[in-house]
Amino acid sequence: MEKYSKKTIAIHWISVVLIALMIITGKFWKDIDGNSYSLLIVHFIIGMLVALLTIWRVVIHFKGNRPAPLKTNSDLRNKIIIWVQYIFYLVIFILALSGMLMLLKGGYLQAVLDGDMNFTLDEENCHGLHIHEAMVKVFFVLLFAHIAGVFSYLYQYKHNIFKRIF
Repeated sequence: MEKYSKKTIAIHWISVVLIALMIITGKFWKDIDGNSYSLLIVHFIIGMLVALLTIWRVVIHFKGNRPAPLKTNSDLRNKIIIWVQYIFYLVIFILALSGMLMLLKGGYLQAVLDGDMNFTLDEENCHGLHIHEAMVKVFFVLLFAHIAGVFSYLYQYKHNIFKRIF
């Protein structure tokens, strides 16, 4: 069975861990009404690391050797498998850009630099926030589709595709 390169496998699993940390920090940050700048900075740094790893993975994907895409009995499903991956990359980039937009244009960076612990985001006028929140929802749909697709493929074709990415 063809495998992904060791670099791609490492990037994939490091990204999985970092994304899990982003979900946790984002959830906790929302639960405490956005009042922890240290949690925000951790979330932002992890987000930038994920974005950089994703850029690296895209470069490797298009310049390096990779296994052939999985094939099913459905042309539509074959296309969905490929497009879920590409849309994942796009959504990660949009999340990173909207996160940077909120940090810079939403006033968070200035509040952190000034030590203004009373800063509250004007959610109505922070367009980056709305984009970020929408992309988080899209990300979770793609994540569910990816995980469901992996297990559906395993069940339907009795082919251990985990060997490609471990």
